[in-house]
Amino acid sequence: MAKQEYAEWDSNILRNVKMSLVGPAVDGGEREIKFQFPPRVMKDGKTASWDEIYQGTFEPFPVYKGSDARLITVQWEYIVDGDPWTVTRVMEEIRQAKAYFYISMAEAQDKFPIINLKLYEYSPSGGTWRGISVNVTPSGPLVGTGSGATVCHLKHQVSIDMKLITTAQLNPKPGDGSQIQASNLLGSPKSKWF
Repeated sequence: MAKQEYAEWDSNILRNVKMSLVGPAVDGGEREIKFQFPPRVMKDGKTASWDEIYQGTFEPFPVYKGSDARLITVQWEYIVDGDPWTVTRVMEEIRQAKAYFYISMAEAQDKFPIINLKLYEYSPSGGTWRGISVNVTPSGPLVGTGSGATVCHLKHQVSIDMKLITTAQLNPKPGDGSQIQASNLLGSPKSKWF
C-alpha cells in the first residue's frame, strides 16, 4: 500500500470510532477525544472471583462469588508533524484526557470519569465505561520552538483503562446520587457486553 492509501485507510477507520468523556467533569457535558491515528485495543478481558474453603482435603472447595466488569485498554498515538498536529495541539489533547481524570477524582462528590466508546467490533454500537486510569508515554527527540515554551517529545502514546458499566450508583451515600443505566447496551442476552 502506498502512503496515501494508508492515510485514506486510517481516515475511513476513524469515521467509525468515537470516544467521549462525559458528565459534569467536562465543560459542556461531553468532550470527544480527537485521534490522529486509529486507536488499538491492547487488552480486553473479564475475570471471575472465587472464595476457597479449605477442608483438609486434596484441594479447597471453590465458592463462586461473581464476575468482575469487563476491562478494556485502548491505546493511541500522537506524532508532532506540523499543522494541524502541532506541539500545542498534541499537548492539548493529552492534557484534556489527563485533566478529566484529575478533576473527576479530586471532586468525587459530583464528578465521575465516565467514557462513551464506539470502537470496531469491541464496542460496535457504543458502550458506557468507567475510566480506571490514563497513562502517557512520551518518546523520541524533543521538538518545537527554540524558545522552550512550546517543546515536547516527537511522539506520545496514550492509553486508557476502562471497565464496562451496566448499572452504577454515582454517590457514596446509597439513594443520594444519580444512577447510570447503560441503555445503549440493550439486547437480550447482552452479547455486545462481552
